[in-house]
Amino acid sequence: MIEVGGSVFMAKRYSDEFKLTVIKDYYSSPLGVRAIALKYGLPSKNYINKWEKELIAKGLLPQGSTKPIKSAGRSPESIMRKDTRTEREKQLEEENRVLIVSVRGNMSTGFISFY
Repeated sequence: MIEVGGSVFMAKRYSDEFKLTVIKDYYSSPLGVRAIALKYGLPSKNYINKWEKELIAKGLLPQGSTKPIKSAGRSPESIMRKDTRTEREKQLEEENRVLIVSVRGNMSTGFISFY
């Protein structure tokens, strides 16, 4: 029991088995530490970080255990896509670019001609 400001709280204890379940889920899940803490009803993400160290120290997790690092961004292959625009669409997009540059250039000189 913990007494804080006249209120009494029961300190919740978690079994090593439960802690191991949470940590293994964290390692294998795409969810982050905060989301895993919420999933298991933990009051703070700090429980997971603390348990990870504790379980390694007890030998229940191998030394150096950690969540695999996510890859940084998408690969160029996943970004590349086939250009499915028609020749007419490509032509119109180029004309739009030319017109935009022309209008911006004329706006900077203060002279706009519509003829």
